[in-house]
Amino acid sequence: MKRLIAPLIAAGLCASAQATVLTFDDVTSSSWASVPQNYGGLIWDLAAQCCEGWHIWQPTDSYPAHSGHYVAYAHSNRVGVSFADTSIFDGAYFSGYPYSSVSYDLYFHNALVSSSHSVRLNGGPTWLGSGYTGLVDRVQFVVQGSGQYWVMDDFTYHAPSPSTPPPQLPAIPEPETHALMLAGLILLAGVSVRRRRTAAN
Repeated sequence: MKRLIAPLIAAGLCASAQATVLTFDDVTSSSWASVPQNYGGLIWDLAAQCCEGWHIWQPTDSYPAHSGHYVAYAHSNRVGVSFADTSIFDGAYFSGYPYSSVSYDLYFHNALVSSSHSVRLNGGPTWLGSGYTGLVDRVQFVVQGSGQYWVMDDFTYHAPSPSTPPPQLPAIPEPETHALMLAGLILLAGVSVRRRRTAAN
């Protein structure tokens, strides 16, 4: 009986941690289209102007897809994706204009919880894993360099297991805390002045 329980528990844990990989191949048959707003259950930043925001593109020779035929294209140096349900972001494949680099910041409840290292873009897809195993609700991509043409493929994330703790967010002091600290400093300054006067007499 004990021999059966361990494999069943391990299988259950593996099933609950199965990754979702968005390949962008199941959305359109056109060579250019906007990413649907709920694609993959995610909220994709909308375009402020023509060509900004997220689009699905079928590249010919430049910036090939890692898998399939389509990629997510963003002609913007700062664009993001939000999760409807908190998730664990694993990473994605990137390629783009040479002399540029891409990185991303991970957020939970508007607080920065992790940042990736930067990867140099080139003609072929390069994996940029997050290395962060905590919960996130937004991924903000940052592109630096001489060009903003870049693509992403195989956007990978998974649902948290029930034992995944929420990130430890930094405590924000209440105004009363500052007032109490200021009162304590004033009291210490008063005691110091009184001791000097007493010592002088």
